[in-house]
Amino acid sequence: MLQAIVPKIPISNPRLTKMIYEMVLRYFLDIDPAIFLKLIDLWPQDIYFVPAIINENVIWSLMGYDPQKATDFLINNVSRIRVSTVMDKLESYPKLQLVYLHNLFFHKRDQVNQEGKEYHNKQIELYATYDRDHLYEFLEKSIYWDLDRALEVCSSKELWREVVFIYGRMGSIPEALKFMIEKGDVKQAIEFVQKQNDQLLWDELISKSIRNPVFVSGLLENVGTHINPLKLIEKIPKGMEIIGLRYRLVKIINDYLLQTSLSQGCCEVLKADVITLSHRLYKGNRRAIRVEQDARCTSSNVSIISASKKKNVVVFFCNHIFFEDELIKLSGAQNNMMGGKQYVCPTCKQNAENNNLSEKKTKVGQK
Repeated sequence: MLQAIVPKIPISNPRLTKMIYEMVLRYFLDIDPAIFLKLIDLWPQDIYFVPAIINENVIWSLMGYDPQKATDFLINNVSRIRVSTVMDKLESYPKLQLVYLHNLFFHKRDQVNQEGKEYHNKQIELYATYDRDHLYEFLEKSIYWDLDRALEVCSSKELWREVVFIYGRMGSIPEALKFMIEKGDVKQAIEFVQKQNDQLLWDELISKSIRNPVFVSGLLENVGTHINPLKLIEKIPKGMEIIGLRYRLVKIINDYLLQTSLSQGCCEVLKADVITLSHRLYKGNRRAIRVEQDARCTSSNVSIISASKKKNVVVFFCNHIFFEDELIKLSGAQNNMMGGKQYVCPTCKQNAENNNLSEKKTKVGQK
């Protein structure tokens, strides 16, 4: 009977007492968990009190019926149903523990999630056993796991990519590099060194792996902007047999030719841009500048219009105006490449020097 009237139960206008909604939810929690989870999705959380419905003994029932929906419900009510309570009740079901912890951590992907942080070491063990695909991402995003414990777990499970990451988190860069060389993982070693952005580390990678033919072959195949092919080839021991050497040398030459072609193309584009911008600058510098009828020399304060027939006038783009003889007295002039004279506005120059001096005094005062 209750199942038939559920769709008719109002949740607003009118809203019933919380006790009625709780009674309905408890009923379906015992009789039909599917309807219970459906109602949890449909009904707003403020019309019932979660602890009045859920007790510790039904957590397993919900997780066993529909782990995803049950997990969503538990996470949305994490302030009312503690993480420790859920983990204790699922102690005998490690896979369900992982489903819960995984969703608890990743339901806020753009934030560092602290909920359940006391279980992050256990979460690493569960990932290593049941879901290795998500372990690396978890290690990257969580900061609440123990380095030594994680290293022990990942080493025992032969999760080498994760082991290298843990070494890097520890700051043990040489150990991580040595480990990858020993395992012969060329691709990961190159990716790892690229992330460190340290040229000395590239040199160390080459020196430590140069006597390993498999590793040298991999380095030749993956050389690029970070590794100088000539530097690598010169260090290869004489007589070393390298599988696919001819193919790799051809690839290096083709890559070099491609880079050369791209560089030449870029240079041509830059030349064209320089010419275009130079013409624009030249045209802008030659344009007329309007001078007001009452304009005066910035230095002598003599009217420009009345004296311009007798004296040369220099007008700057900053709108400061000087008679040429006054300007030479103030700042001097330098002959440019075209044989003319190159002036600098003395007023703007003095203002810039004063500003720089003021900034220096301010910095000294702050110290």
